[in-house]
Amino acid sequence: MKFKAFILCFFLPLISWAQQMEVSGTVISAEDNMPLPGVNIFVQGTSKGTVTDFDGNYRLENVEPGATLVFSYIGFETREEPVGGRSRIDVSLTADTEMLSEVVITGYQQIQRENYTGAVSVVEMDEVAKQSNTNILQALEGRVSGLRVATDGSPGGGAGIRLRGITNSDTTNDSPLFVIDGVPTQSGLNTLNPNDIAEIQVLKDGASASIYGARASGGVIVIRTKKGKGEQLNFTFNTFSSLSFLRDDIDVLDAFQWSQVYWQAQRNDGATPSHPQYGNGLEPEFPDFIDEDGLVPAGNTNWQNEIYRTGIKQYYDIGLSKGFEDGQIFASASYTDVEGTMKYTNYQRLTVRLNSDFTLFDRLKISENLSVVNQREINSNVAGTAISQHPLIPVYDSQGDFAGPYDGLGDQTNPLATLYRNRNNQNKGWRIFGSAIAELDLFEGLKFTSRYTVDYGNNYGRNYAPVITEGYFGEVEQESSLTTYSNYGIEQTFNNFLTYENEFGDHGFNLLAGMERVKYENEFFDARREGYILDDPNYTYLSSGSGEQFNAGGGLEWRLQSYFGKLDYDYDDKYLLSGTLRYDESSRFPGNEGDFFPAVSAGWNIHNEDFFPEENTFSRARLRGSWGVTGNQNSGYTYPSYNLFGYRVDYSPYPLSGQNSGTLEQGFNLVQRGITGITWETTTDYNAGFDLGFLNNRILISADYFIKETENILLFQKLPGTANVEAGDPLSNAGTFETKGWDASIHYQNDASRKFQFSLDAQFSGFVNEVTEIGNGESYFFDSPVRGMLNNPYRKFYGYVADGLFRTEEEIDRHAIQPGAGLGRIRYADINEDGVINAQDRTFIGDFYPDFAYGFNFNAEYKNFDLAMNFSGEYGKDLYNGIRGNEFTYGTGNWSTAVLDAWSPDNFDSNIPAVNLTNPNDELRASSYFIEDASYLKLQSLTFGYNLDANYLERIRMKSLRLYLQGENLFTITDYSGLDPELEGVSGAIYPIPRVFTIGLNLQF
Repeated sequence: MKFKAFILCFFLPLISWAQQMEVSGTVISAEDNMPLPGVNIFVQGTSKGTVTDFDGNYRLENVEPGATLVFSYIGFETREEPVGGRSRIDVSLTADTEMLSEVVITGYQQIQRENYTGAVSVVEMDEVAKQSNTNILQALEGRVSGLRVATDGSPGGGAGIRLRGITNSDTTNDSPLFVIDGVPTQSGLNTLNPNDIAEIQVLKDGASASIYGARASGGVIVIRTKKGKGEQLNFTFNTFSSLSFLRDDIDVLDAFQWSQVYWQAQRNDGATPSHPQYGNGLEPEFPDFIDEDGLVPAGNTNWQNEIYRTGIKQYYDIGLSKGFEDGQIFASASYTDVEGTMKYTNYQRLTVRLNSDFTLFDRLKISENLSVVNQREINSNVAGTAISQHPLIPVYDSQGDFAGPYDGLGDQTNPLATLYRNRNNQNKGWRIFGSAIAELDLFEGLKFTSRYTVDYGNNYGRNYAPVITEGYFGEVEQESSLTTYSNYGIEQTFNNFLTYENEFGDHGFNLLAGMERVKYENEFFDARREGYILDDPNYTYLSSGSGEQFNAGGGLEWRLQSYFGKLDYDYDDKYLLSGTLRYDESSRFPGNEGDFFPAVSAGWNIHNEDFFPEENTFSRARLRGSWGVTGNQNSGYTYPSYNLFGYRVDYSPYPLSGQNSGTLEQGFNLVQRGITGITWETTTDYNAGFDLGFLNNRILISADYFIKETENILLFQKLPGTANVEAGDPLSNAGTFETKGWDASIHYQNDASRKFQFSLDAQFSGFVNEVTEIGNGESYFFDSPVRGMLNNPYRKFYGYVADGLFRTEEEIDRHAIQPGAGLGRIRYADINEDGVINAQDRTFIGDFYPDFAYGFNFNAEYKNFDLAMNFSGEYGKDLYNGIRGNEFTYGTGNWSTAVLDAWSPDNFDSNIPAVNLTNPNDELRASSYFIEDASYLKLQSLTFGYNLDANYLERIRMKSLRLYLQGENLFTITDYSGLDPELEGVSGAIYPIPRVFTIGLNLQF
């Protein structure tokens, strides 16, 4: 008997193996019966799988007769097919109209996009994930209509974002509210790991955003991070390395050209040319040394070449996910290390995430989302100094120390030395961001949710400034100093809400009711100490200094309490109606603590009507309209209604004895003047739009027109100079402005049965803005070079009109009286025709905002290759190019090479003013000379990828392996002469946005 059992155990695996079988077949499209290549097929519950060939055929070996095959393909619905002992299984896949079934996350609940009546854009994360990104905001550029993203080239990748034009004033935060896994924040997304993101939705109109009340006037961007799924443990690894290069620099003079221009400028001023280094001859003589002691040899330095380098970026990300019968878990860790293109600048970030949820007792679901981030940054920007530093100064003196300026060579420090001295001045901090959620199913359709969220951040930095010894700075009495600072901020949100969803015949209801409390607190401290013997960072602490010491500190707190409700109704999936009401109470505005934020929206799904044609040509049609009110409590001051006093030894001593001598008593001084009755900004939003689909939704078109009116805008009220010297101007509700605009998107996906797959997305948007009311007795906002006036845009460039150059004495005589007028000088237009050029001749000289913005995204796949291109651009905007100030030869720094073509009697047709040193014509005044057309088209990124063949992957037990190459910022078509036309307003010497080349790898096991 034992022998029989032994024989049975020995042959049982062979018997089991003999029962396994081979399955083959063909996969076609149900739409046109064409074969589908590249369909993923796997045995459910195992890692065994394959893909169809170019004719749609597949073959799988060693399949259990009772197994289930899963067929999945992009653009088609996933299908499960039981084997049932069959050796041949042919399958037809149906196109997935996923755009009609997407879920929109809006205000604590989910709604099918088919029945959503607001304006929303969904970012295709599958395409974003194929590219190298460390800041998700950069990846959004050109992908969402109406969304403007402005980045800089610093290692930390700072980015500003604005949705649908102007909503709030300068003193407030015009950025959208970010809601990440239910956690609201306006702190930005630079700490969020892009590979943790599952989906991004942009809620544009007031009806969509009103559920978030007093913090949502700038729109809402909802982000959900990844969850675990599938019964098998899934492992991913993503990495890339990048090289960054300076794309453009500013052409400036070399040391010899500078001397020639300087000699001509003195002659134009009627002076005899001379210079401490170049001598006083008829022509300048190039010196051997620039100092009297002969220790600093003359150079011919291109300072931009000296401060820039090839930057290196490295990124590593691992992820683990798994689904269970009663829950899921997702964990990830990522590390980013960026060496900036400017020397000695660096950024590092470590991010760890854990998302999980588990269901208990079939009714209670407990979930958490937690992200912990540590980041460190060394950042400095000396681009402006590198442009204007004198080229005769060498980088180093004869002893190998940094060289600096001497008499006649300006007053700027060595820019490379500045970067070097800043190399240990690090800013670092932690951010803890997460939520804990409990969801209880009370009975069918009714759910209670309780959620606690936290956004905690701390920051520490140091700035050590040693004694500067180069050039004549070494002759100036100085004290080395150390400044350290630290702060923390924590925002806690607690909300409880009920949702009820049900259908009664053709009537569908989705109800929401809840309350929320938000508390934010912040505390900061900084201290400064002077007098350090050593510059070693191991020595430079506050207690090591021997000189004067200073300290300051403070804190703030605000609270927000809210009650909200929402009703979504649909009749037979055709007629849609939604209503929202939120009441907010803010501690920032005593006396005006509370306000209501209502919204109503409606929609009509025409494609669900009986009369709508069933043919595939016209597959979708929907009309939408909405009205909503949102607020903005983010004023420039935390307590704008209060007078605030400070206690400072150097600001508030008082001679209480009545005599101007003797001991001074320490008191308090006014540091902020408040105005009672101040309230938050309120924006009323009207939106009308439509959505169309053609060819079974392979072509999708969405378009919206909106009007936003912002009342009670918060601006600083100008007070007489006698009101208080130390205290700044108070905030007040200063007026109203209106923004009208449109945005549209077009999506095309070719036939999913084709071997060559591609999609094209186009985004367009534009807006106009007008000030409709100005309060406080003012007639305008701001001053030149930007001004806002009644019945004009909130911002528009303002100044003198530069009307060419004076080229003859007759032109000077015929022109209005202009102090400083002369041959080769700028002629300013006499706008009011009073015969005198003065401040009354200033007028609007350029458009701050573009006529429209656009973006194009092209994605393609053929066999194992993929290609992606991302374009963005703006048309009809101007920039105030502050760098053009280097075209004027005032001072003794360096100048633009444009001055080589300056006007002279021998260069009569030039439009560059004649060189001189004295600026008699005040030509640095704000004028149209500095205004340039900044329309542009930029190729943001180009990505080419290759996916390893699935048959080979099966052998090495890997699900996918993709290699890719990417280029960013590859070219820009523009007439703008500054560093980057993407900027807005007054453009100076920014940290340049580099050109980047990347190689990357995506693995999945």
